[in-house]
Amino acid sequence: MESVPGRTPQWASVSVASANTQGQLDTELVGTIPPWLNGCLYRNGAGVYKVKDTDIKHFFDGFSVIHKFTISDGKITYSSSLLDTCTLADALGIKRIIPTARGLASLDDPCKSIFKGHFAMFPPERTDNTNVNIVQFADSLYALTETPTVNQIHPDKLNRLALIDLTQVVAIHTGTAHPHFGSNGDMFSYGTNFDYRRAYNIVKIPRPPLLTAEILASISSRWPTNISYNHSFGMSENYFVILDQPVTFNTTKFDLTRSDIQGMAETLALRHGEPLQFHIIDRRNNKRLRTIYETDSSFVFHFVNCYEEEDYLIVDVIIYHDISAILRLYVDSLKKTNFQIPDAGSFARFVLPLNADNVPCDVNLVSLLGSKATAIKDFDATNTIIVTPDFLLPDKINMELPRINYDFCAGRRHRYVYGNAIFSSYYRLVKLDVQEKTVKEWRLTQYYYPGEPIFVASPDAKEEDDGIILSPVLCETLDERSFLLILDARSFTEIARAYIPENVQMSMTFHGTYTKQTQVNGDSAAVSIHL
Repeated sequence: MESVPGRTPQWASVSVASANTQGQLDTELVGTIPPWLNGCLYRNGAGVYKVKDTDIKHFFDGFSVIHKFTISDGKITYSSSLLDTCTLADALGIKRIIPTARGLASLDDPCKSIFKGHFAMFPPERTDNTNVNIVQFADSLYALTETPTVNQIHPDKLNRLALIDLTQVVAIHTGTAHPHFGSNGDMFSYGTNFDYRRAYNIVKIPRPPLLTAEILASISSRWPTNISYNHSFGMSENYFVILDQPVTFNTTKFDLTRSDIQGMAETLALRHGEPLQFHIIDRRNNKRLRTIYETDSSFVFHFVNCYEEEDYLIVDVIIYHDISAILRLYVDSLKKTNFQIPDAGSFARFVLPLNADNVPCDVNLVSLLGSKATAIKDFDATNTIIVTPDFLLPDKINMELPRINYDFCAGRRHRYVYGNAIFSSYYRLVKLDVQEKTVKEWRLTQYYYPGEPIFVASPDAKEEDDGIILSPVLCETLDERSFLLILDARSFTEIARAYIPENVQMSMTFHGTYTKQTQVNGDSAAVSIHL
């Protein structure tokens, strides 16, 4: 693998000042974009890892930077802005990072006066640094992280319009940045409660405002003092899927009054050797199925999709067999250009039998044609089925940040999965055909980091992969320019790229969304901090 050990990628040194472009910048377009592609790609991520003389240690804990690529009439502009949060204001005010999971110093709190009269009892100890994802719900944009705090974002200025604290209406201590959306527009989310008897919760938000949320179903943890860390959850047409994983929070060491994901790695407890469990909730009555599905000790960040076929629930995920992988994501390690996780995430397909009450214990219950997945009833626990995944190909397909044609396939059978692989032997984008069991890829050299690939369907699409892929590509140094990559989704070949201006640093992003320009509302009254 080609590498230059010790050289710091430019994204790891983005500063408070350089994170803001101060408006839209023209890009240099090479190639031709489809004439129908007119809209905005929004991205969110932990973009700033250093304030004054203090470095943030973990990859997930940097300050949120919101990015926007505006595509209009064959041209593309770029802008970015450091999200104006109380967490950032606190850090700048005292010239150091505040470890909010362990409590704040006695300082004037900028949130108290800002949110007075807007939201009651917003706990200043919990971070409002929503740095993981940005989604469109109804006609508004929302930045999300793994707390119950949500920021509404202005579609043009990229600043905060309003802050929503979901703990006012639902009893959860952590949240998810990966909601699902129903066919009628409802948003479904996930939240953890540190009372193990109601640890894992499905939250329904029928419409904005988000404070109309309600808990639909709760599942207990198998451990009284450990609650699984879950980054995402699954949803099919008739079922929710929740994981009980051996990567956990130790609740005896977690201060519930200062529930926070900042510094989360220090609060995790790994239960090596314990199985990963799947819990299924029937969406028609919000009741958990009696059967529990178990697989070997492993860990999942991202669900790909879930759907029902015959009498099975198909669950596609990205799985890590090394449950300590989450602890390896420290910025000092990622600065090394030869960095790779020994056990990178792999695509895995589980096949869960839905009708397994009166079946024998010694046979594989999976009879889907061509599937290598297994499901065998446990002799010792009659309500437990031991499952193993189908990896589809002889060599496991390393990928992360998976995306599908969500509007066309969410909760239904899909054929194509798009992802990236930056924690493996070389960086690339991949397109997996789960039907033909083939993989296509796009890559440059090891000095370019492709981001999450987002699928945008063509307006007259008749096939699942009729559209384009948008992915930000970061260059390792400022010697070359970072750019927005545009691929033809079907052939997975490059059709264009839009270079951002020279000497402009594009920070790392995790997730994003594509919207039509006319669909996003920016008329709400602003509630923000002036830095």
